[in-house]
Amino acid sequence: MFKSVMKQLKTKKLFIFKEQIFNSLIENAKEYYSLTGRYLQIWGELGELYAELEYGLKKGIRTLTTKVLMVSLTEKLVEVKTISPFKNNITK
Repeated sequence: MFKSVMKQLKTKKLFIFKEQIFNSLIENAKEYYSLTGRYLQIWGELGELYAELEYGLKKGIRTLTTKVLMVSLTEKLVEVKTISPFKNNITK
């Protein structure tokens, strides 16, 4: 029982730490844009971190095409796609 409680605490601390990193990255990206008028090219990393925080996905394997596949709670592999501000028209 002690091990499971410690694991839960560690998981919660890790979640809070990742959430702080995510929020910090967003704030830094906003500040960078306000100073330079350019976007930081961190869309993929932000998308993957958001997927971890919001949907409970875990980073899985990196494929030969450098795509990162996330592992869902059902142990299925999914790919996270992040749309940058430059892609304002979503195509089907």
